Amino acid sequence: MHACPIHQSYRCGDAGDDVLSVYCLRRGCRPPEENVSPICAVRRPHDPHGCVHAQQVSWAHAHNVRNFTAGVEDDSACIWECHDHHASAMYSLTRQIGEVLTCSCGYPRAFAPNLMAETEFCKMLEEDTPAYRVNCVGDLDPDGGTPGQVVSCTVYWLALT
Repeated sequence: MHACPIHQSYRCGDAGDDVLSVYCLRRGCRPPEENVSPICAVRRPHDPHGCVHAQQVSWAHAHNVRNFTAGVEDDSACIWECHDHHASAMYSLTRQIGEVLTCSCGYPRAFAPNLMAETEFCKMLEEDTPAYRVNCVGDLDPDGGTPGQVVSCTVYWLALT
């Protein structure tokens, strides 16, 4: 059983009283008045903007970085790899597979942004879930967006299981 996300606007259900909590997880299911901004509009250097299920990645618009090795177990090395060596990349996509951290660089159509959901929900996924953490390569640029809090990640795979 997973804990509810730590966020002011969420409340957890009570299984003892048969009360469930239901949340809109995808960016695309929000009402138009909430005006969801583009994923990379808010700057979060070295912090994921969310995650995408492996089946959601369009490999025609993304590629795996070969011979990628990272001395640390975080996404920073992949963000820099995509930033410095893959000029058109918009996203870095990282995934932990066993002891190996994989790195892929994604272009603007690498995945459907409307399937992104709250970051808090990504943190509750099991470690073996085939999901890629999404970082915005432009976050490393001095003018890479507005610093602040981002809310998004893909949870499409919940419907797959």
